[in-house]
Amino acid sequence: MSNESANAAPVTKRSTAWVLTAFGLLALVLAGWRTIATPDIWTHIATGRDIYAHGIPHAATLTFALPANTPWVDATWLYDLSVAALWKFGGAKLVTLAHIGAVMLAFALLSLAAMRRGESEGWSVVLALAMTTWLLLPSFSPGPLLCALVFPAVFLAMLWRGSCWKCARFVLPAMQAAWTGIHPSFLLGPALAALFAADAWLEERRGSKPQIPAMSLGILAGVLLLLTLANPYGFGLHLWLAQLWLDPTRNISLDAASAFSSEFMPTALGFSFYVALAIIAVGLVAIRQRLSAGFAGAAVIGAFLLVRSGTLTPLSAVLIFPFIATSLTAASVYIELATRPGKIVAAVATALLLGIIVSGTHLRSFGLASRFGLGIQNDAVPADAAAVITRTGFPGRMLNLAADGGFLATRIRGREIFCDTRGSLYGGAFYDEFARALVGEPQAMSALENSYHADAILLDCAWPLSGNAAHALIAQGRWALAYFDGTSAIFLRNTIANLQFLRDRHLQQGGLARLEAARRELEEKGAKMAAGNSSRLIGAGHIFLGLGRFAEAETIYRLLTHYSPRMHGAWLGLGIAQEQLGQHTDAIATLQTAAKMRGKDPLPLLWLNSAFRAVGQTKEADDALVRAKEINPAMTEVFLKNPPAPAPRQK
Repeated sequence: MSNESANAAPVTKRSTAWVLTAFGLLALVLAGWRTIATPDIWTHIATGRDIYAHGIPHAATLTFALPANTPWVDATWLYDLSVAALWKFGGAKLVTLAHIGAVMLAFALLSLAAMRRGESEGWSVVLALAMTTWLLLPSFSPGPLLCALVFPAVFLAMLWRGSCWKCARFVLPAMQAAWTGIHPSFLLGPALAALFAADAWLEERRGSKPQIPAMSLGILAGVLLLLTLANPYGFGLHLWLAQLWLDPTRNISLDAASAFSSEFMPTALGFSFYVALAIIAVGLVAIRQRLSAGFAGAAVIGAFLLVRSGTLTPLSAVLIFPFIATSLTAASVYIELATRPGKIVAAVATALLLGIIVSGTHLRSFGLASRFGLGIQNDAVPADAAAVITRTGFPGRMLNLAADGGFLATRIRGREIFCDTRGSLYGGAFYDEFARALVGEPQAMSALENSYHADAILLDCAWPLSGNAAHALIAQGRWALAYFDGTSAIFLRNTIANLQFLRDRHLQQGGLARLEAARRELEEKGAKMAAGNSSRLIGAGHIFLGLGRFAEAETIYRLLTHYSPRMHGAWLGLGIAQEQLGQHTDAIATLQTAAKMRGKDPLPLLWLNSAFRAVGQTKEADDALVRAKEINPAMTEVFLKNPPAPAPRQK
């Protein structure tokens, strides 16, 4: 073979690896190319604006639900300032692009480090990219965690390569100072440095000379830990986070993918973290050379976080990425996966992933409300309701669910909200008490009314219990539905002062017109849309069912079961509507589907019991009732003693 041919082969190999990696990063970019439909980002924008106006907060802000002196530490203050500035200058598109850029930078750095180390082949890096992108699909929504991914990626890339030490000793302290104000995961910085220091110490004990001396890395870990005190709260930030970790009632996250994601069946895409854990386990066995304590330690931390909390999946993906790439390369020795087949597998996996992302299949499967594109998903936020709230004469105090609070604070300046997604500020007991009041618990509702004296309630219809809440509010007789568009429902007190809204037919018809437009769009475009699920139609189904408007509910749920067939909540809603309309045979078939999908939920079985009895199938009815009692005897007893009834209709 000539020298030219020998030199050309490595160049071609590297070129192919870089092309495949570029496509892997493209899939990662497109995974985040979606409209904003999650609630948490709005709270951060509103908090950032408040910081610009009043300074770093040390007590409750934006809300009238808590006393002004209620202690609070904003652990993401720097992120809040940054995202508020991005929103001011570029709106939703710039905010989304900035988060995509942060994630892409993180994985580009790790990919570059993996291939330059020589421990991972190009195809294994691309497969690792596909795996981590798969992990990110349900949670790739703007928030402080996505921006924070850059920091552990830089730490791993610099400490892993070793040759970057001259830069690392200056860059990493600066990164640590910024990380401390971006996300509570900042303590990972000193931890990663300590892991690599331990690895260097072990090498020195064996007589080897590590690329970075153990003493230097140990000093770096100490400096990084001290730098975490360089924040507006000092050691108070650490104490606050310790309190949250020790108190599970305050360590809660409300930045779920969507309010209705729990109503969807798990999909094969959702089991990707099991595959990731399996690859890590294989790597621990297959990697023949001695494992780096920093390298393997990061993977173990990532695996722990992956199992511990789904909300930390993006952080887990960064920590386990280098180990997955190396594990795949090591495992190929045992399964005899040569370079060419490896490239083919990587290319096919990336192409399949790109097809899923561009088609929007992942959005529908995971129960998300976003669409493929940039901007705001308006039917997932109370944008139309906000126009009603700002009208002259609207009550001054309004209760709202957490998912709507941040958006209202951002959209309606100068008006205090009731609550938002800052779980560490309000605590789980606060949200639970509010939910109990809304669904009709007398003592909780009485306490709510006496404490806040609100004359309006904004209900997020996508909340699975919104139908129960609408039923309870109208049944009390003190509240009436003034506006409803599927996304939001506004209830006002039945008082003379509110008559201008309660009797405004144009207002009510405007909301229903928006709902009808969403229904027509789904019928006309359907699965052709690169979109997730219609938050407006799902919310409409909840409310229609709760208000006893079963014909409208049946129409909505038929559409949802057709275009979102994995939504077990829609199958249950359709079955209930059919049973209440006297369509017992259809209800039996629908409820049987819901029962299979919902598994350990007794509700479909209880409605099946009713449907079977209506057509004289006593044995089947008894069987359904027995199964319901086995699953949840308490719920079954309550259901039988107090069977659901349609809510009083408004005149």
